[in-house]
Amino acid sequence: MKDRKKKIMTAAVVVASLLVAYFIARFAVLDQAEEHDANIQRLRGEVKELKDFNQRKGLYEKKLKNYAARTLGLATQDVSNQIRSRMDKMVTASGMRRSKTASIPITGSPTSAYQEIGWKYDLVGTLPQVVNMMYLLKNDPYLHQIEGFSILPTKNEGEFNLGFSYVTLVLKKDKKNGKEKIITGDVENPKPIASLADSETLSLYGGIAERNIFRPFIKPAPPAVATTPPATQPKNPVDNDKRFKIVSLSLWGKIQEICIEDTQTSENKRYNIGDSLAGGKIVVVDYRKLPKPTQPEMLSYSRAILKIGQDFYAVELGETLADKYRLTGTKIPPALRPKPQLKNE
Repeated sequence: MKDRKKKIMTAAVVVASLLVAYFIARFAVLDQAEEHDANIQRLRGEVKELKDFNQRKGLYEKKLKNYAARTLGLATQDVSNQIRSRMDKMVTASGMRRSKTASIPITGSPTSAYQEIGWKYDLVGTLPQVVNMMYLLKNDPYLHQIEGFSILPTKNEGEFNLGFSYVTLVLKKDKKNGKEKIITGDVENPKPIASLADSETLSLYGGIAERNIFRPFIKPAPPAVATTPPATQPKNPVDNDKRFKIVSLSLWGKIQEICIEDTQTSENKRYNIGDSLAGGKIVVVDYRKLPKPTQPEMLSYSRAILKIGQDFYAVELGETLADKYRLTGTKIPPALRPKPQLKNE
């Protein structure tokens, strides 16, 4: 009996010793091993991120040099003065004028790498002059962003308010061994503003001025049947055609609509394909981008096509019916050109 108790006690001591040894081994070895494994995984992730960053470093440096070369300098006050000088040149070139609201300088909160500098402007001018200013701002070669852009009609007919903020960056000086690493544009000899003489590029903006974007929405009316209005017409058909001007060539789904304004009464009338007009019949609205017949350096974006007799005539958007002109060759829309006859071999 005593031997049995002794064996049980011995076995219990052995089990307890093994448990103690296990916990000691886990605390001293296994737990630390798991912690080391976690650190290894974390460090591997950090190494991968550093490798990715180093691979992109060349791209970042190239972009920074490109941005810096398009800035106006490293002194905030000098950059602010440069912007104002450039804006004055643009305003003069566009034909616009300043409103009663004074121009306001803009200074953003500085960061460790750059600071935003700019000016807020409120200008007044005609829609073509607004387009000129838009072109000059868009094509300014220096690093910039246009914010708060708005165009609003004024009380004076034909004039608009143009509001915007011109903002650029002043990069912070980064010195190493006493040498500046940032190379900006030539501050002493700034680049000139864009030229409005580039009529081919500027003409792409012409559609903005030609389209009456501020005309209130007018619900489409049922197709008109009557010919050229009104009941009391001048005896001379040419004089009568001068009275009526095309003010809209809208596309409602697949329906082409021609809106004509009576310049004497300011009344609008709508026509559809197949309606009679100006001694002929409307056959299609042509939305091709083509040079204006009277101003080839400018582009026209739409025109009404009439068939009078066996010939086709066009009236450009914004022109009167008296300004219609005969179409020949490629001026005729492809769908209306006669199909070539195949010769029998």
